Amino acid sequence: MTKIFNKKQDEAESADEDIIKHTDQIEVEEIEDNDALYESDVVQQDEHADNQETDEEIADDSDVDNYIEDKDFQEKKTNKFLMFLDGIWNIFSKEEIAKRKEKRRNKVVKIVVYKPKSQFRKFITLMIWLVFLFALGFVFYKGYTFTNTLVKQANSFNAAEAIGVIAEENEKVIDIPKGSTTKDIAKILMDEGVITNDTYFWVYSLLMGNEGNYKSGKHIFDVSVTYDSGEIDLITAQGYEMLIHILSQDSIANPTKKIFFKEGLTITQTVNLFTENGVGDAQDFYDTCNNFEFEYDFIDQIPKDSRRTNRLEGYLFPDTYIFDVTSDESEIVKKMLDNFDSKFNKEYRQKAEEMGFTIDEILIIASLLEKEASSMDERAMIAGVIYNRLKSEDPTMNYLQIDATIQYLYINETGAVKEFLTYEDHDIMNNYNTYMYKGLPPGPICNPSLSAIAAALYPETHYYYYYVAKNDGTDAHAYATTLAQHNYNVSLYSK
Repeated sequence: MTKIFNKKQDEAESADEDIIKHTDQIEVEEIEDNDALYESDVVQQDEHADNQETDEEIADDSDVDNYIEDKDFQEKKTNKFLMFLDGIWNIFSKEEIAKRKEKRRNKVVKIVVYKPKSQFRKFITLMIWLVFLFALGFVFYKGYTFTNTLVKQANSFNAAEAIGVIAEENEKVIDIPKGSTTKDIAKILMDEGVITNDTYFWVYSLLMGNEGNYKSGKHIFDVSVTYDSGEIDLITAQGYEMLIHILSQDSIANPTKKIFFKEGLTITQTVNLFTENGVGDAQDFYDTCNNFEFEYDFIDQIPKDSRRTNRLEGYLFPDTYIFDVTSDESEIVKKMLDNFDSKFNKEYRQKAEEMGFTIDEILIIASLLEKEASSMDERAMIAGVIYNRLKSEDPTMNYLQIDATIQYLYINETGAVKEFLTYEDHDIMNNYNTYMYKGLPPGPICNPSLSAIAAALYPETHYYYYYVAKNDGTDAHAYATTLAQHNYNVSLYSK
């Protein structure tokens, strides 16, 4: 045992000398190997301890074999201790050291080597950049000198004089929409064949400071003039100067039509007058008046009554108007509604409210007065008769019996009034017939004048329930309180 131990000790000392020589190179790997061996020895020690415990248990249980087992135990203990020492010193053997050296020699190390560019390649790259910069500078220089010369010549060019008076046969009208940018305008001009390159004109406008200075609307161009040669030259510059002048001027006015609408026209007669003057489309007018969503409070208050002929009957205020013939029907109708809104002022609205009537009801009464009389005094008197009948507690008096409501039906059907009404006409079953239906008709029967509206708001106060025209060439009427008096007046003034 001593010999083995001395031998191991000699080998360990020899190994220590080798290890000391190579400590800096193998330090990390030795630590890792030692850790592994240490774990192995711990396991061996645990196993030895387990075996020892087992042997002790066996010794307690068997008294007969004590001596034999004790001897075996001592031998096993000696063998395990020798194995433990052998494992400890193995790590310092020459063979293990040689293996570790071999592993380090075979270790792969990646080395990135930077290869600098050659001087020739550097020179070529530098020359390419110099040539590029020189070419770029040359282009800018030539472009600047050319543009500067071109601009000077263009500035001395009198565009207005060059345009002159455009012959009617050479006129080309182009509409520039509101809100168009310079680029949009350039595209429109190219699409219309005025210029050949929209980008050239756009850039030229920017350089000359005309961005945002062009006006929308219709402008006249001369088809016989070359505004754009397709190249950046003096012809193009002068052509662009003429375009800039044209687009910077006020647009030409749209064709207009002046129309007079007399008081008392129905909406059918009003639409016919529009179409006769070449303004709008009849069906579009009817659709607009019935369905378009105008933003007026008085329209919002109009009852949604299916019996009504047209929603805006009575609201297209009679007057003289100048219309843009290119406008759509909603713009045209709005112009008339704006006029009504200003005429039916705040005072009139308050008066109607005090009377307990809506704006629509006042207009219905005003339309009846428009057709029944022409003078303000007579309209105020007849207005008093209408209010007396509407407020009467006698149900028979609530029938207004106004002939104009029957004539309204004939105008809508035939376009004209009937010369003489008969008693059979009084029996026409229509909601507008005030001989057959009580109270006011479903809507106005015409577009009344301002004087008729005023008469409806400020009626004469009296006790009459009947009236008849005197037919003496004046607008006078005979009024009566009773039916007998009325029949007498009818017989008197009907001769």
